[in-house]
Amino acid sequence: MNKKRSEGIIAPVIIVSLIVLLDVAVVVAGVFILRSFLPEYAGLGTFLLVVATVMISSVLAIYVLRARIKEIRSGQEDDLSKY
Repeated sequence: MNKKRSEGIIAPVIIVSLIVLLDVAVVVAGVFILRSFLPEYAGLGTFLLVVATVMISSVLAIYVLRARIKEIRSGQEDDLSKY
């Protein structure tokens, strides 16, 4: 893989890493808020809804990252140039 292609992979990896870290922070903050400030309203269903939403977001971000890396490795860095 040439240097330009490997450099093109760095930005998407950093962005997806930040998204996943943000998702984890949302779960931690959500658990803290639900358990500390609203204990009578926060049930298992609410907790599972928050965790499921964040997990789906993280999995989709990683899926898109894998697709982008595959595009970069195949040489299709600029999809808009086709149109």
